[in-house]
Amino acid sequence: MIELALVASSLSKPVTDE
Repeated sequence: MIELALVASSLSKPVTDE
């Protein structure tokens, strides 16, 4: 479940990567 990991990571570390 890579997608869930990415979402959890984003929520845990709200960083703006544009």
